[in-house]
Amino acid sequence: MSNDHAASPAPRRRRVALVMPVRNEEDAVDATMAAVFNSTRLPDEIIVADALSSDATVERLRPWQQRGVPLKVVSNSTIYCGGGRNVAARHSSSDVIVIVDFGNPVFPGYIEEMVRPFEEQDGIDVTMGILLPLMHTPFEHCMGTIYYDENILLRNYSLAQKQALLPAVLLPGGGCIAMTRSFLERMGGYPEWLARSQDRLFSRKAHGLGVRIAVAWDAYCYNHVRSNPWQVWRMAYGWARCNGQSRYLRRHLLKALPFYGLIAGLLAWSPAQPLAALAAFGLFMAYTARAGYRRLLRVDGGLRKLSYLWHVPALLAAGDLATIAGHAVGWFEWCSRPELRRAYYAYVEGCPPALLPVVEQ
Repeated sequence: MSNDHAASPAPRRRRVALVMPVRNEEDAVDATMAAVFNSTRLPDEIIVADALSSDATVERLRPWQQRGVPLKVVSNSTIYCGGGRNVAARHSSSDVIVIVDFGNPVFPGYIEEMVRPFEEQDGIDVTMGILLPLMHTPFEHCMGTIYYDENILLRNYSLAQKQALLPAVLLPGGGCIAMTRSFLERMGGYPEWLARSQDRLFSRKAHGLGVRIAVAWDAYCYNHVRSNPWQVWRMAYGWARCNGQSRYLRRHLLKALPFYGLIAGLLAWSPAQPLAALAAFGLFMAYTARAGYRRLLRVDGGLRKLSYLWHVPALLAAGDLATIAGHAVGWFEWCSRPELRRAYYAYVEGCPPALLPVVEQ
């Protein structure tokens, strides 16, 4: 997982496919494709895997097939993102696969920077880019700055400072990634049986197989954030449930469980001791200040909107409680549904068990 690889004698051009899974994104078609065609380096082919969209997504894509880059729309009958990436890659003829979730516009230099390590270095399996939040509303701004604070601030850092942020175990992720076709085939593609968190299981398996990763620090891609607490709940619940279904625990859960357990205990005690409710509120607001307001102020330099004061606790509570609930349901399903265990062990076959920890490292 080192970023230090021997330089090749001279850059060699690689054939590149841009792979994008999509479902019901008609409103995002023009912005997504315009960003691609505004790139400093165009892909050699574009493969869009449509998950049986019921809107006009496919129709809106047709005019973009006349822009000079072969654009193919293929059917993704699995519906899920992982299956879409797999089927799109199978329909490509390129040796480097750049993956972007449809609806997330890329920066002009994204494709060029994501491909550069493959052309300038030997032995690279995967490159990782940088996701930035696409924010329009005050709630989205709160979510984006809290969850992507380091990513937003990266441009202010030196290369040494950026590299110091890398974790000891670097997992390649999924929404902002490129890889060689040979590595994707070695991986057996993405797990198609998971509705969400395919990226996490893919990354864990990649780590187990000894993936060689380069970080493309100047490759930026936007990522949509949720617009209200209910959307945050659905997102966090879905991810957590599928983490449980794939034998995984996020570290945040291990912190959230005792904290919210204490909050619940204090609230249960409050009918007998009214001060317990005040203590519960104080604890939650202290947590909100540390996990939410501190990051928001770090990015913004100050409180720009009064509405941030209630958006932050709402999104934190929704995400945390959904994570707890999702893990509980997912782990129950892991224990009660043998087909999940069979699918998991078949997918990770050949990986050393020690490199597939149950708890996030």
